[in-house]
Amino acid sequence: MTEIEILDYYNENWNDYDKVVDMLHDIIDAHDDEVKALKTKLNKRDNNNVANQRVAELEKLLQECQDNLDEERHKI
Repeated sequence: MTEIEILDYYNENWNDYDKVVDMLHDIIDAHDDEVKALKTKLNKRDNNNVANQRVAELEKLLQECQDNLDEERHKI
């Protein structure tokens, strides 16, 4: 809900405590869901960063192995 929708709803239902409380619970639930979704997205991104760093490390090690192999071939 947007701020205007919330205020309009409250203005229309200010005298009905249960409706206002239900609206507030809906807003809180939606907020909690959004926070959970953002945390999940952030965790996935962090995991991708860790995976990308690991891939970069493995590429570096592979290049070192290739360089060492090339040196050994030139010795033969």
